[in-house]
Amino acid sequence: MACEPATRISGHILLGSGESAPDSALHTLYVAGFPPAAILGSGTNALVECRDSASVGTNGYFPTWVEFDGVRQADFSPSVAYALGGGKAASEVDIFSWWVTTSANLNLTFRCPAAGDLFGAAPANPVFKGLNGLSGGASVSGVDVTLDRTF
Repeated sequence: MACEPATRISGHILLGSGESAPDSALHTLYVAGFPPAAILGSGTNALVECRDSASVGTNGYFPTWVEFDGVRQADFSPSVAYALGGGKAASEVDIFSWWVTTSANLNLTFRCPAAGDLFGAAPANPVFKGLNGLSGGASVSGVDVTLDRTF
């Protein structure tokens, strides 16, 4: 019996022209894939209806994949690499990233984008277009995101 290979999405996160953190401290940088139902708008102008453990009610969507870590301004030289992986089959997702530069406190749990975060969407969205989660084994690299606007 063969094992299904893990799905992997990888790329780089870049800072847009003129974007920066207010200091040299570590700030939490998130990159996440969300299902198509969570997306408002399209392309790099899209927004995401996100849900996390602090969300009230049932509106919004949890990410399919998420990665986050502390990143300093100096770590963008010129970009920060990321990789999203999981043991389940490939499904269509839109990739977003946000950097919490409004606080130098590192978040130890997932939290949705909030006002003031530097925000960006991958121009390749959606990734694995048209797949319903049953195809499996797919791998995509070079899905870059530029943090070029404020959420």
